[in-house]
Amino acid sequence: MNMNQIQLTQSQFYIYSPNGGFVATYTIQNEKINISFGNQNLSLAYIFDHPNLKIYNAILTENNEVYLIVDGFSETEALAILFLSETACARDIVGHGLTDFKVIDGQAYLLYHEEGLFHENSDNALNGYSGHVLLKWNPAENKMEQVLPDGFLELIVDANSFCADEKGNLYIFYYGDFEEESGKFCLKYQMQTKQGEFYPVSEYYDASFYQNNHLFAWDGKGIAKFNEHLERLDYSLIDTEGYTGVSAAYHEMVFMKRDSCHVYRQLA
Repeated sequence: MNMNQIQLTQSQFYIYSPNGGFVATYTIQNEKINISFGNQNLSLAYIFDHPNLKIYNAILTENNEVYLIVDGFSETEALAILFLSETACARDIVGHGLTDFKVIDGQAYLLYHEEGLFHENSDNALNGYSGHVLLKWNPAENKMEQVLPDGFLELIVDANSFCADEKGNLYIFYYGDFEEESGKFCLKYQMQTKQGEFYPVSEYYDASFYQNNHLFAWDGKGIAKFNEHLERLDYSLIDTEGYTGVSAAYHEMVFMKRDSCHVYRQLA
């Protein structure tokens, strides 16, 4: 596993990319948002009257489309998700309780934990997103779609993180139930057959990604390496002093600090 430290200014953010992420900046003018990273500059449609965004997560797709999790829309207290391409853009409210965000086959997936159901604005319909655990956002219709069948939702109390392999399997780390047991598990869910397998795990894993037939998951102290049957193969301790947050996408995990980030990348 390779680690790289990157300095960040107040105007910069990290954008995940299928071939490795970059530090990026953005400007908004004339109904366009220009995102610059590496030696690329994307000019994407942007029709919203909000020139200043706080970007929490950014993912670039293979088709040079961008998904952003942002704050800065004054009409709502909740986070928003943006879809941006050369010819179209869309926005939807994320709601409360978002715990992980991935782009799989060009589509955005949003994972929620139980705390969203108990947000202080308990009468807000957006709190209900947590009850669906995992949603897929369709920006063309601006619609959130439930991913897991209802039978799986009854077992998941708190979802922690998730990732996907190349075979259409989702790996969802969660606290909840399986059969007669309560505890920490990973649900391996096949999106085509809608069938699932359950594996007990020893820790809460708050960030995860899949690469080269292995899962890599963060437990708060280090990164565990698993095979596809959730057998732990290796473990790397990480010095977490000063970190303010962690996220993962594609084959990277990023640990944020106030003015820098550490990027852990699994080499192909």
